[in-house]
Amino acid sequence: KNIREAFVSSAIVTGFVMFMIASAGLISYIFTMEHVAEKLAAYLLVMSQDRNVILLVILAAILLIGTALEMLPMLVIMVPVLVPIARQLGFDPIHFGVLICIANVMGGVSPPAGALIFITMGIAKVGMTELNKYIWYFIAVMTIVMVLCVFFPGLVTYFPKLTLAK
Repeated sequence: KNIREAFVSSAIVTGFVMFMIASAGLISYIFTMEHVAEKLAAYLLVMSQDRNVILLVILAAILLIGTALEMLPMLVIMVPVLVPIARQLGFDPIHFGVLICIANVMGGVSPPAGALIFITMGIAKVGMTELNKYIWYFIAVMTIVMVLCVFFPGLVTYFPKLTLAK
């Protein structure tokens, strides 16, 4: 009986995840057809010449888009457009990639529509209200970590540079 319940529960959660991915695929198709990523890239380059301002705007955009779009399609749409901008501004690729991942995860767990919230609710069998009590702690800590990583790139690049230097 326990095995049957585990299979049914897994099938329900898996079905929900697949529905989320399919929905995100539709949204990413719309984003691609409307050239959202290219328009964002053009706007960023015109908006400011300050590297950190552009980086913070990019991270905020990734976070906001991540609340509505599944993480993988968002990365597939945005990263190919944003990486050349990051290179042009002189950002270390490892530093930029880690920051994009942090912002992506923060978007995925941010209410009201972060995909990871619904997956977590299904696995933990808790409601949105119960989960929201605790998710804000995670978001607060991740915000502090992201800001520290933006202004102190060595926090991200120190160990990779040690290994790559040899």
